[in-house]
Amino acid sequence: MKKLKRVIACTNTLTILYDQDGAEKITGIWIDLANMVVTSKTFATDIRDAEQFAREKKIPELTIIPYSPIYRNGYGDDRYLVGAADALRFYRGDDVDDMMIKLAPYFPQPYQADLSLKVIDFDLLGNQAILYLGKPDIESYDGDGWDEAPYEFYADKVDDTYIADAIVLNFPADAFVYQASAYQDACPELGLDGSVSKNTLHRKKIPCILYCRDGKTYGEIYFDDVIGDVMKEADVLVSKLEQLA
Repeated sequence: MKKLKRVIACTNTLTILYDQDGAEKITGIWIDLANMVVTSKTFATDIRDAEQFAREKKIPELTIIPYSPIYRNGYGDDRYLVGAADALRFYRGDDVDDMMIKLAPYFPQPYQADLSLKVIDFDLLGNQAILYLGKPDIESYDGDGWDEAPYEFYADKVDDTYIADAIVLNFPADAFVYQASAYQDACPELGLDGSVSKNTLHRKKIPCILYCRDGKTYGEIYFDDVIGDVMKEADVLVSKLEQLA
């Protein structure tokens, strides 16, 4: 039996640690972004309390809250939300194989986007890169706050009138995935100057997403990239973006 030991969550990208025959093992999964993930660390301001409570099974190690319009306008108090009647709860020592069966309906499902569409906006939640796509002939597009820097504080997503589709690139938990605001200080050659607007990223052809998988596979995603090329290079599970929780 595989016994659950700990869950490390980066948004909805989960690293599962479990015990099998006395040896600690690890696996990674994703939960579709339409659902909310809560770990034991949510329940206490002191991480030591959370660890103790989870060990004593007073609180779940992992809670999945299926999408509901009730949660659409903000998470509110997580401790209240984990009381949701339809939530899935998993505790230390639970059978991981049984847990995976129960979680399966909440995994991202493969999706085939129109390969001719172009990247017109992005977001990054954990290791799940959201790409908003426009029609192949689109030349100009923007959204509220796109001239303001830093974009992560001021820019909304691209205006809905330009969006033809929206997908998620689900990178493995052990991959390194960055958006522009995270790597700008480490890459002075990009000339980001500490902050940047989305229009600057677009105009100067600065990558909006960078990733590294297996320590060998590197990639960059830019505004106006053709999504078929992006998907081929990234070679990861692609799912459709549903409403975010």
